[in-house]
Amino acid sequence: SSISSHSGLTDIIAKILGLRLNLSTLTASELKSFILNFGLFNEAILSKKQKLGAKNQKVLLVQLARMLTERGIDPQSVNRAILDIESSQLETNQSLQNREIFFSLLLPFKDFGNINFSFSKFTPENNEKDSPYTFNLHTKNEKLGEIWLRVVVEKKINLSMQMWATDSTTYRKAKDGVVKLSQLLSDAGLNISAFEIFNEEKPGEKIEKEKKAVGDNLSTGYTVDVEA
Repeated sequence: SSISSHSGLTDIIAKILGLRLNLSTLTASELKSFILNFGLFNEAILSKKQKLGAKNQKVLLVQLARMLTERGIDPQSVNRAILDIESSQLETNQSLQNREIFFSLLLPFKDFGNINFSFSKFTPENNEKDSPYTFNLHTKNEKLGEIWLRVVVEKKINLSMQMWATDSTTYRKAKDGVVKLSQLLSDAGLNISAFEIFNEEKPGEKIEKEKKAVGDNLSTGYTVDVEA
Protein backbone atom coordinates (compact mmCIF):
# COMPACT_ATOMS: atom_id res chain seq x y z
CA SER A 1 0.00 0.00 0.00
CA SER A 2 1.47 3.39 -1.03
CA ILE A 3 1.72 5.96 1.75
CA SER A 4 3.00 8.90 -0.30
CA SER A 5 -0.52 10.36 -0.41
CA HIS A 6 -0.81 10.57 3.39
CA SER A 7 0.03 14.05 4.68
CA GLY A 8 2.81 14.42 7.24
CA LEU A 9 4.63 11.24 6.20
CA THR A 10 6.53 12.48 3.16
CA ASP A 11 9.02 14.53 5.17
CA ILE A 12 10.02 11.77 7.57
CA ILE A 13 10.29 9.22 4.75
CA ALA A 14 12.55 11.63 2.86
CA LYS A 15 14.76 11.91 5.96
CA ILE A 16 15.04 8.13 6.27
CA LEU A 17 15.87 7.68 2.59
CA GLY A 18 18.31 10.58 2.87
CA LEU A 19 20.41 8.55 5.31
CA ARG A 20 21.54 6.35 2.42
CA LEU A 21 25.16 6.76 1.36
CA ASN A 22 26.68 7.35 -2.08
CA LEU A 23 29.24 4.64 -2.83
CA SER A 24 30.88 6.64 -5.65
CA THR A 25 31.62 9.61 -3.36
CA LEU A 26 31.85 7.87 0.02
CA THR A 27 34.35 9.34 2.48
CA ALA A 28 35.72 7.92 5.72
CA SER A 29 33.99 10.65 7.76
CA GLU A 30 30.60 9.89 6.17
CA LEU A 31 30.98 6.19 6.93
CA LYS A 32 32.04 6.93 10.51
CA SER A 33 29.04 9.22 11.01
CA PHE A 34 26.68 6.55 9.69
CA ILE A 35 28.11 3.85 11.98
CA LEU A 36 27.94 6.13 15.04
CA ASN A 37 24.22 6.56 14.33
CA PHE A 38 23.67 2.83 14.56
CA GLY A 39 23.11 0.09 17.10
CA LEU A 40 25.26 -0.16 20.18
CA PHE A 41 26.41 3.45 19.88
CA ASN A 42 22.82 4.54 20.58
CA GLU A 43 23.06 2.91 24.00
CA ALA A 44 26.40 4.60 24.71
CA ILE A 45 24.87 8.00 23.94
CA LEU A 46 21.80 7.34 26.10
CA SER A 47 23.95 6.05 28.99
CA LYS A 48 25.59 9.48 29.11
CA LYS A 49 22.12 11.04 29.39
CA GLN A 50 22.49 12.61 25.97
CA LYS A 51 19.72 12.74 23.38
CA LEU A 52 19.94 10.85 20.12
CA GLY A 53 20.27 13.07 17.06
CA ALA A 54 17.19 14.04 15.09
CA LYS A 55 18.60 12.15 12.09
CA ASN A 56 19.29 8.95 14.02
CA GLN A 57 17.79 6.11 11.99
CA LYS A 58 16.16 4.36 14.96
CA VAL A 59 14.56 7.63 16.12
CA LEU A 60 13.15 8.25 12.63
CA LEU A 61 11.84 4.70 12.27
CA VAL A 62 10.07 4.88 15.64
CA GLN A 63 8.46 8.16 14.57
CA LEU A 64 7.38 6.64 11.26
CA ALA A 65 5.86 3.58 12.95
CA ARG A 66 3.90 5.80 15.32
CA MET A 67 2.61 8.00 12.49
CA LEU A 68 1.56 4.96 10.42
CA THR A 69 -0.35 3.52 13.37
CA GLU A 70 -2.11 6.84 13.96
CA ARG A 71 -3.27 6.81 10.32
CA GLY A 72 -4.50 3.23 10.44
CA ILE A 73 -1.67 1.84 8.29
CA ASP A 74 0.02 -1.40 9.30
CA PRO A 75 3.58 -0.50 10.49
CA GLN A 76 4.76 -4.13 10.47
CA SER A 77 7.67 -3.68 8.04
CA VAL A 78 8.90 -0.61 9.93
CA ASN A 79 8.63 -2.39 13.28
CA ARG A 80 10.62 -5.27 11.81
CA ALA A 81 13.41 -2.85 10.86
CA ILE A 82 13.43 -1.48 14.42
CA LEU A 83 13.61 -5.03 15.82
CA ASP A 84 16.53 -5.79 13.49
CA ILE A 85 18.44 -2.84 14.95
CA GLU A 86 17.63 -3.89 18.53
CA SER A 87 18.54 -7.50 17.74
CA SER A 88 21.93 -6.35 16.45
CA GLN A 89 22.45 -4.35 19.66
CA LEU A 90 21.59 -7.40 21.80
CA GLU A 91 23.83 -9.68 19.75
CA THR A 92 26.69 -7.21 20.16
CA ASN A 93 26.20 -7.00 23.93
CA GLN A 94 26.11 -10.79 24.27
CA SER A 95 29.29 -11.12 22.21
CA LEU A 96 31.09 -8.58 24.40
CA GLN A 97 30.11 -10.58 27.49
CA ASN A 98 31.54 -13.71 25.82
CA ARG A 99 34.89 -11.99 25.30
CA GLU A 100 34.19 -11.41 21.63
CA ILE A 101 33.83 -8.15 19.74
CA PHE A 102 31.01 -8.34 17.22
CA PHE A 103 29.35 -5.62 15.20
CA SER A 104 27.01 -5.79 12.21
CA LEU A 105 24.93 -3.36 10.22
CA LEU A 106 23.29 -2.77 6.86
CA LEU A 107 24.92 -0.11 4.70
CA PRO A 108 22.33 1.34 2.27
CA PHE A 109 23.70 3.02 -0.86
CA LYS A 110 21.71 5.20 -3.26
CA ASP A 111 23.80 4.19 -6.26
CA PHE A 112 24.56 0.55 -5.50
CA GLY A 113 22.05 -1.15 -3.22
CA ASN A 114 22.56 -2.56 0.25
CA ILE A 115 25.71 -4.09 1.72
CA ASN A 116 25.53 -6.26 4.82
CA PHE A 117 28.67 -5.76 6.89
CA SER A 118 29.89 -7.52 10.02
CA PHE A 119 33.10 -7.38 12.03
CA SER A 120 34.26 -9.69 14.80
CA LYS A 121 37.28 -10.42 16.93
CA PHE A 122 37.51 -13.27 19.41
CA THR A 123 39.62 -12.62 22.50
CA PRO A 124 41.09 -15.88 23.84
CA GLU A 125 41.51 -16.64 27.53
CA ASN A 126 45.20 -15.71 27.49
CA ASN A 127 44.27 -12.19 26.28
CA GLU A 128 46.39 -12.58 23.18
CA LYS A 129 46.63 -9.10 21.64
CA ASP A 130 47.06 -10.21 18.04
CA SER A 131 44.03 -12.48 17.72
CA PRO A 132 42.57 -12.24 14.18
CA TYR A 133 39.85 -9.88 13.03
CA THR A 134 37.13 -11.17 10.69
CA PHE A 135 35.18 -9.01 8.25
CA ASN A 136 32.19 -10.24 6.25
CA LEU A 137 30.44 -8.43 3.39
CA HIS A 138 27.37 -9.48 1.44
CA THR A 139 25.53 -7.73 -1.37
CA LYS A 140 23.16 -8.54 -4.22
CA ASN A 141 22.25 -6.37 -7.19
CA GLU A 142 21.42 -6.62 -10.89
CA LYS A 143 24.87 -5.54 -12.11
CA LEU A 144 27.07 -7.82 -10.02
CA GLY A 145 24.79 -10.63 -8.92
CA GLU A 146 25.18 -11.93 -5.39
CA ILE A 147 28.57 -11.59 -3.68
CA TRP A 148 30.03 -12.65 -0.35
CA LEU A 149 33.46 -11.58 0.88
CA ARG A 150 35.23 -12.86 4.00
CA VAL A 151 38.49 -11.29 5.16
CA VAL A 152 40.52 -12.54 8.12
CA VAL A 153 43.21 -10.09 9.30
CA GLU A 154 46.12 -11.57 11.23
CA LYS A 155 48.91 -9.59 12.90
CA LYS A 156 47.17 -6.43 11.66
CA ILE A 157 48.61 -6.65 8.13
CA ASN A 158 48.14 -10.19 6.74
CA LEU A 159 44.86 -10.77 4.88
CA SER A 160 43.33 -14.14 4.15
CA MET A 161 40.43 -13.57 1.74
CA GLN A 162 37.57 -15.63 0.31
CA MET A 163 35.03 -14.44 -2.24
CA TRP A 164 31.94 -16.11 -3.63
CA ALA A 165 30.20 -14.67 -6.72
CA THR A 166 27.15 -16.17 -8.43
CA ASP A 167 27.63 -14.10 -11.60
CA SER A 168 30.29 -15.49 -13.97
CA THR A 169 31.29 -12.04 -15.28
CA THR A 170 31.81 -10.74 -11.74
CA TYR A 171 33.81 -13.88 -10.95
CA ARG A 172 36.13 -13.37 -13.94
CA LYS A 173 36.63 -9.67 -13.19
CA ALA A 174 37.53 -10.52 -9.60
CA LYS A 175 40.09 -13.10 -10.77
CA ASP A 176 41.59 -10.64 -13.26
CA GLY A 177 41.80 -7.91 -10.61
CA VAL A 178 43.71 -9.84 -7.95
CA VAL A 179 47.14 -8.51 -8.97
CA LYS A 180 45.95 -4.89 -9.00
CA LEU A 181 44.18 -5.33 -5.63
CA SER A 182 47.30 -6.90 -4.16
CA GLN A 183 49.37 -3.92 -5.29
CA LEU A 184 46.89 -1.39 -3.87
CA LEU A 185 46.84 -3.16 -0.50
CA SER A 186 50.62 -3.48 -0.54
CA ASP A 187 50.90 0.27 -1.03
CA ALA A 188 48.74 0.63 2.09
CA GLY A 189 51.03 -1.66 4.09
CA LEU A 190 48.84 -4.76 3.84
CA ASN A 191 49.67 -8.21 2.50
CA ILE A 192 47.33 -10.78 0.87
CA SER A 193 48.51 -14.14 2.17
CA ALA A 194 45.68 -16.03 0.44
CA PHE A 195 42.75 -15.17 -1.84
CA GLU A 196 40.25 -17.82 -2.94
CA ILE A 197 37.52 -16.87 -5.43
CA PHE A 198 34.57 -19.14 -6.20
CA ASN A 199 31.94 -18.88 -8.94
CA GLU A 200 29.12 -20.15 -6.72
CA GLU A 201 26.89 -19.32 -3.78
CA LYS A 202 28.60 -19.23 -0.40
CA PRO A 203 28.28 -22.66 1.30
CA GLY A 204 25.49 -22.76 3.86
CA GLU A 205 23.62 -19.75 2.45
CA LYS A 206 20.83 -21.87 0.97
CA ILE A 207 19.93 -23.20 4.42
CA GLU A 208 19.98 -19.69 5.91
CA LYS A 209 17.70 -18.40 3.15
CA GLU A 210 15.26 -21.28 3.73
CA LYS A 211 15.17 -20.47 7.46
CA LYS A 212 14.48 -16.81 6.70
CA ALA A 213 11.75 -17.73 4.22
CA VAL A 214 10.01 -19.84 6.86
CA GLY A 215 10.19 -16.95 9.32
CA ASP A 216 8.75 -14.53 6.77
CA ASN A 217 5.90 -16.87 5.93
CA LEU A 218 4.93 -17.02 9.59
CA SER A 219 4.50 -13.24 9.62
CA THR A 220 1.19 -11.63 8.73
CA GLY A 221 0.24 -8.24 7.26
CA TYR A 222 1.52 -6.39 4.22
CA THR A 223 4.59 -4.43 3.19
CA VAL A 224 4.46 -0.64 3.08
CA ASP A 225 6.10 0.89 0.02
CA VAL A 226 7.84 4.02 1.31
CA GLU A 227 9.33 4.94 -2.05
CA ALA A 228 6.09 4.91 -4.06
